[in-house]
Amino acid sequence: MIMENNNSIKRIFKSLSFKVPMIFIISFIIIYTAISIIIIFRVKKQTLDEYARFAEGITNMMKGYIDPDMLDEYKEKNYELQEYKDIKEKFESIKNNHPGVKFLYIFQFDSKGVSCIIDLETEGEITYEPGSVHKLDKPLKKYEKKLIAGEEIPIVYGEMRDGKLLTYLKPVYGDDGKCTGYLGVDFSLDGLNKRVNRFVIDVAIIMILLMFAILVIDGLVVHKMVTGPLERISKGIDSFSFDSEENHFKNIRTMEELEIKSDDEIEKLNNTIIAILKKSFYYLTHLNIAKKDIIDKDEEIDNITTEAYHDSMTGVGNKVSLKKLKEEIEKEIKNQNARFAIIMADINNLKFVNDTYGHDKGDEYIIGCCSLMKGIFKNENIFRTGGDEFVTVLMGKDYEERDEKLRALKDRFNTAYNTDGIEEWERYSASLGFAEYVEDDKSFKQVLKRADKDMYKKKTEFKKKYGSYR
Repeated sequence: MIMENNNSIKRIFKSLSFKVPMIFIISFIIIYTAISIIIIFRVKKQTLDEYARFAEGITNMMKGYIDPDMLDEYKEKNYELQEYKDIKEKFESIKNNHPGVKFLYIFQFDSKGVSCIIDLETEGEITYEPGSVHKLDKPLKKYEKKLIAGEEIPIVYGEMRDGKLLTYLKPVYGDDGKCTGYLGVDFSLDGLNKRVNRFVIDVAIIMILLMFAILVIDGLVVHKMVTGPLERISKGIDSFSFDSEENHFKNIRTMEELEIKSDDEIEKLNNTIIAILKKSFYYLTHLNIAKKDIIDKDEEIDNITTEAYHDSMTGVGNKVSLKKLKEEIEKEIKNQNARFAIIMADINNLKFVNDTYGHDKGDEYIIGCCSLMKGIFKNENIFRTGGDEFVTVLMGKDYEERDEKLRALKDRFNTAYNTDGIEEWERYSASLGFAEYVEDDKSFKQVLKRADKDMYKKKTEFKKKYGSYR
């Protein structure tokens, strides 16, 4: 009983009725999370901007009650001065009229630390006596040099010694233009955090309710439109039997009797299954014809492939197959792990052989020259790119033994050309240009151009030495 319940639960989790709504829910959660993060940051930024404008207004009010040139005397004599008492009383009035303000103060900053001039007493909070010096709070540390120099700093928020605060500091300047101290306003960040947390909780509750509704509604809709019809198709397929011709017909009738008319992909799937059953029945009853047809098509494809990528005369690759190899090598160059070289071969005296002995002998001459190359290099890396031009791409073992193999090919052509007592079309000869890939090369074409240039140099040397029939 327990096993059956476990299997039922597994089937539910594996079913599309569960998976599809879950995909929507997961997507919804991702979108919600992204939007929530953006909104949280915007709410925080908007709130901080509001606090900054609020603090600027308060410090402007404070500035109107003090004499910047008297700050040092305020610090030294403080309560002895009636003016100091009056300022403190006015500051307290400001604070009482602005409940969001946690601290109001006047500080001076120097290399020794922070000197207190006025710090309104707040019940239950740490305050500083006039003239006392204390260390700079950690969030203000990065602005220490600017504070000592009397420069303006942006609004600062973080964990201060008096709790999580948002601090606004406004420099005041004496008649000589020098900074004499800073007017400060601190706000508690607890309200901001509560506001953001309340927003997150409210949205989370809404999300949970929405996800539950989506899961139920989508489950019902998906079952009616998707999983229900698919289950009927699945049961029909499970009942298939192919033992006899009668069973083949029965399989087709079973699927047709489902009568799925949803006008969507599921109906198309059912129709496709029916069409496949009918076609498979046809092919099964004509098995021999089908086999022969498949064999003929395979042979035809092989022939087309061979013709598309190989030179019909020599059997080596053609321009199409060279282009394909070039694309593979270009990727290796891009990844900086290419190792290859190119031999450009141009057959000598082909025009002479064609004009003197006919094109049949010229073809034999081309095939013979190619056979010398095929005897040394891998056949799949030799390409006929023109009537008398061949490109050989040296890779792998051919590349490792490039110097020895290039010498061997030159020796073969020299031996064939200088052999007496044979027909002219058997005196194989070709001018060979060589180029090797180096790190400065950006493309296959650069290496090919150097090989081509080297080949024309060898061609010129051959003509000077033996003359030219071209």
